[in-house]
Amino acid sequence: MKKIKVIKSSGVAEEYSPVKLKRSLERSGLKPPESEEIVSTIESELNKEEESTEHIFKKTRDVVFKKSHLAGFKYSLKGAILEMGPTGFIFERFIAKALSYEGYQTKTDTLFKGFCVDHEVDIHAKSTNQILLGECKFHNVPNIKNDLKTALYVKARMDDLKKNPDNHFDDFFLISNTAFSREAITYAKCSGLKLIGFNYPEDKNLYQMIEENFLYPITSLVRLKRSDINTLLDKGIILCKELCEHPQELHHLGYSYLETENILSVFKHISKENCS
Repeated sequence: MKKIKVIKSSGVAEEYSPVKLKRSLERSGLKPPESEEIVSTIESELNKEEESTEHIFKKTRDVVFKKSHLAGFKYSLKGAILEMGPTGFIFERFIAKALSYEGYQTKTDTLFKGFCVDHEVDIHAKSTNQILLGECKFHNVPNIKNDLKTALYVKARMDDLKKNPDNHFDDFFLISNTAFSREAITYAKCSGLKLIGFNYPEDKNLYQMIEENFLYPITSLVRLKRSDINTLLDKGIILCKELCEHPQELHHLGYSYLETENILSVFKHISKENCS
C-alpha cells in the first residue's frame, strides 16, 4: 500500500506501521491470522495520505468488536483509561484500588512533611513488609510521554520526603497511563525512582496489573451511557468488578435486569466471575 502518515494527538507525524497495529491486536487475544485480516481491512479503508491515530483506533476498534467482543474489550483498554479524565482524580483512585488487589492497604492524597516543605502524596500503599508512595500523572491523550522534567520533579519530592527521618517508605513511584521518554527511564534507573506506565516496565506494568486481576474500568463497558458512567464514577464505582458486585447501581439508573446482564456479560466472560 502507499505510504501513509499517521498524525498523533500531539501533532507529530510518523509513518503508519502495520507491525505495530498487528502487535496491539495480538495483545488483545486475537490470533495472528485474525490480526492480519483486520490489518488488511483497516489498510483498505485508509485512503488519505494522512490519518489521525484517533481515527485509526476507532476504525480498528469497531472491526475488532465485530470479530470478537472479548478482544474488543481488551483492545479498548488503553482508551478506556484515557476516558477516566479529564482530571487525574479518578486515575489516582483507580491505581489505589489496583494496589489493594495486590495486597496493599491504600490511601490517596495523604499529607507528609518533607525536610523543607509539606507534600500531598497521591498514593500511600502499605503491606505487611513494604510501604510505597506514588505520584500519578494522568494524560488525556495517548501519545504524551512523561519526560525527564517530570521525572526530575518527582525525584526531588522523593528526596525531600526521605530527608525527614519521620517518613518511612521503601520505594517512590511515578505512575502514568502513558509512556516515558528514554531520558526519563535512564534517569529513573540511575536515581532510584521507580516507574510504572501502561507498558513499562516489562514486568508488572499497568496493563499486566489490570489483566492479572481483571481490573477493567467501567469506561470499558461500551453499552453503558457516558452520563451513567460519570454518575457511577462520582459514586466511587470505578472497576467493572465493583459494578458486577453491585448490579443494583445499574437498576437505579433505569437499566432492566436483561440490560444489566448484557452490559456486564463481556466482563463476566473474561473474568469468569458471576458476581451478581
